[in-house]
Amino acid sequence: MLNIVGTIRLGTDTDISDPAFSWTDWKKLSVPTEEGEYNCCIEQDEDGKIRKIEVVKKDADVTEDDWWKSLKMGFVSSRSGLCGFFNNKPDYTKHEWEELKSSLYSAGGIENQSEVFLERQGTGDAFYTASGKSGSFPVRGCRRKGRYYALRLIFNV
Repeated sequence: MLNIVGTIRLGTDTDISDPAFSWTDWKKLSVPTEEGEYNCCIEQDEDGKIRKIEVVKKDADVTEDDWWKSLKMGFVSSRSGLCGFFNNKPDYTKHEWEELKSSLYSAGGIENQSEVFLERQGTGDAFYTASGKSGSFPVRGCRRKGRYYALRLIFNV
């Protein structure tokens, strides 16, 4: 069962990525989205590990049947153990990333795949979580009129 953990505002393009990756990396996606407020949702297994995360536009009613019919958009990769959705994801310098990573890992939930991050960054909002490991993760999306209004990132737990 999915639980809403907060909201973010997304613009007309959403980045799906490990926050460590820059736009010269190939392991991320950037997709056209409907602008507006999105609910941020997580699904956890019986041990509390996050299995999947979603952003769904607040005015959208997305059923599990809609997800079965949704588009397979590809895969994103993670090497930092983090992955999620970003409105205009910043490119961090190596030094900036090391500082951010240090503060994120000190929070304690990354290793056990239970930590959720909702941020208002200078470049835009972000919702990402601990994937628990490095790897490639499938992304699905529901769209209308050429723009996505719901995105799902599935971790291989």
